[in-house]
Amino acid sequence: MKKIFVLFSFTTALFVSGAQAQALLEWNFFGFSNQVTQVSTVNAADVASATLSRGAGAASSIGGNSFRTTGFLNNGIALTNTDYFQFSLNVTAPSYNISLNSISMRFSGTTSFSASPGVTNAWAYSLDGGTIYNLMSTFQKVGNGTNSFDLSEIAALQNVTSTNEIFFRYYASGRTTTGGWGFSSPSALPANNGLVLNGVVPEPSTYALLALGATALGLYRLRSARRKS
Repeated sequence: MKKIFVLFSFTTALFVSGAQAQALLEWNFFGFSNQVTQVSTVNAADVASATLSRGAGAASSIGGNSFRTTGFLNNGIALTNTDYFQFSLNVTAPSYNISLNSISMRFSGTTSFSASPGVTNAWAYSLDGGTIYNLMSTFQKVGNGTNSFDLSEIAALQNVTSTNEIFFRYYASGRTTTGGWGFSSPSALPANNGLVLNGVVPEPSTYALLALGATALGLYRLRSARRKS
C-alpha cells in the first residue's frame, strides 16, 4: 500500500507542478504610439505569438507607450459594437489542452473618459473561428491603473483542445462621447506589461502520469476489497 500511495502522491505532485498558471501571451507597449496592430512581446512555449488588432470603430490614436483609441464611445457594451480590440490564442503542439486563468491589463486614458462612474470594460470570447462571441461579465475602472479579469470560472475556457483557436475581444464604454482609452506600459520592464493572458498548457505526459497513479491506487483498492471478501 505504501509504495502505491507514494507513486500516486508523486504523480499527483508532478501534475500540480506542471499545471501552475503562467503568462501565455504578453504585450509591452513602451516606446509605441498610434499602433494599428501589435504583435505580442512574449509568448510561452507551445503558444504561437499573437497580434493585437482593432475593430473598425476603434481606430488607432496618439498616446505614448500605449495601444489605445478615441473610438470607444459612451454607448454601453454590446457584441454588435465595432469599437473593440481583439487577438486570438493558438497552441502549437498537438494533443495539448489549454486552461485559461486570467487577463491582466494596465490602462491609460483621458481624464474625462475615465471619470466617475468610470469606464465599463468587458471581454468576449469565441471558440468557433471567431463567428459567435460570448460576452463575459463587465467591470468598472475609474482612472488609469491595473485590473485583472478572472477566466478560471468560465468552463468553456478550461481544457480547450489544441485544435481550437480561442478568440478574444475587448470592449469599453466611458463617460464622454469619445476619449482616449487603452492599454499602456510605463516602462519596458515585464512588470509593466500592458496586457497579459495567463493560463496553463500541461503536457500530455503530465495527464498520463496522473492517470498512472490513479490506476495504481484503484488496483490496490480492488485487491484489498477482494482479500476482505
